[in-house]
Amino acid sequence: MERDIGVLAVSAATTLVQMMTSDAWGQAKSSVVSLWRRLRPAQADAVDADLDGARAGLIAAGGTHGTVVVDEWAARLQDVATAGPQAAAVLLDLAEALRRCAAGAESTPVARVEMHAKATGRGRVFQAGRDQEITGQ
Repeated sequence: MERDIGVLAVSAATTLVQMMTSDAWGQAKSSVVSLWRRLRPAQADAVDADLDGARAGLIAAGGTHGTVVVDEWAARLQDVATAGPQAAAVLLDLAEALRRCAAGAESTPVARVEMHAKATGRGRVFQAGRDQEITGQ
């Protein structure tokens, strides 16, 4: 049973880390913090902050340290899953919720942006489908 919990923890942690750089991050984070609130409420706020820190570190590293983050969260999930008799079932619920959340993020349609502009004389046109930084004149 402990081996199954370990495999489940790695699977959940892998999905969690993949979602750290996705639009569905808020939902994934909320699911993990909710798990801690149910099983170890005194640690929930610290886990919330740790998740934010892990995400920031992963983004700053360009995603290159993903396996380290997966290992860390797999260990933490496995530890919390052994907290009580129902904890393994709760971890299974979390893994399923993360999987559904990740599947939903992948199926989010990408909006098509079509722009047209015309500048005359000394006019300039600046267009962007998202973020834009303009420097100089």
